[in-house]
Amino acid sequence: MAIFHLDFKIVKRSEGMTSVAKAAYHARTRITDDRIGETYDFSHRTDLHGHIILAPVSAPSHIVESSSALWNEVERVERQNNGQTARYFDVAIPVELSHDDKKKLVAEYCQKNFVDKGMIADVAFHDLDSKNPHAHVMLTLKTIGPDGFGKKDRSWNDKKIMRQWRESWTTMSNSYLEAAGSEERIDHRSLRTQCADALVQAEEAFSAEEKAFWLAKATETNRPAMQRVHRAKWNDKESQEQRAAEQAQRDHQIEEAKKVYTTFSELPLEIVVDVRSFTITHLAEPEEIVLPDFPATTKQQPVLATHATSRRPTVKSYRDSP
Repeated sequence: MAIFHLDFKIVKRSEGMTSVAKAAYHARTRITDDRIGETYDFSHRTDLHGHIILAPVSAPSHIVESSSALWNEVERVERQNNGQTARYFDVAIPVELSHDDKKKLVAEYCQKNFVDKGMIADVAFHDLDSKNPHAHVMLTLKTIGPDGFGKKDRSWNDKKIMRQWRESWTTMSNSYLEAAGSEERIDHRSLRTQCADALVQAEEAFSAEEKAFWLAKATETNRPAMQRVHRAKWNDKESQEQRAAEQAQRDHQIEEAKKVYTTFSELPLEIVVDVRSFTITHLAEPEEIVLPDFPATTKQQPVLATHATSRRPTVKSYRDSP
């Protein structure tokens, strides 16, 4: 099942971190940090499914020939003892995609959102054949040109652009899922936000079918978010039980959503739905009455009136669940 997971973090010397160590871990390789003389060796790990470095055309070839060359240069040009040397993130890749499409999706995403803006992206693919396919990406913080690294681009730290990066991953992933013939979709927003938005959309819907769709969406997203399980804990009994329970809840909500959609999409047009309480109002048939005689120069015209409306609950509300 496709899930959304994308978190951005910073490699900070003030926290005892080094970009060389991080790169060695991601690429499952052995790299020596020339600045501090430490060697990091993760070459014994067997879950690497590919590694690429994407760079702007202006980047010198000797800097991007390997992770060792790249991040040792990054560490060399960072003069601050408590400086920041890289941005990094790990991203969950939709399991529904083929291995090739998983790699293409991540590469296209990095090219569009980072490399085209002047960053170098060091990308490592892990566990593509498991239930937890993901990629680790490290990004440079300084501009790059023919003569090497320049100054840091502070605009890359803007929270707005990070929201755009998360939204871009959603859009591109869903495009790949659709092309693969999968009905799965991801959303960068929280489930609570998705549910609230669906209720608003249902209130503003112009047709019974549209209203039913958004009510079903609200039902499906009214659940706790599934938590991403770290690879080291994937085979733990507790983690497996947690994932099984989350999947069962997700499947249950999907089935409830289908029932909601069927119920509300078949309601006749003269019924009004209160999407907040999931109740319906039956509008009584109008009956023709004539007002008492009173002086008038024109013929009395009949008017239409209705009985008081009645209300009753419809299908069990998703809000009623414990």
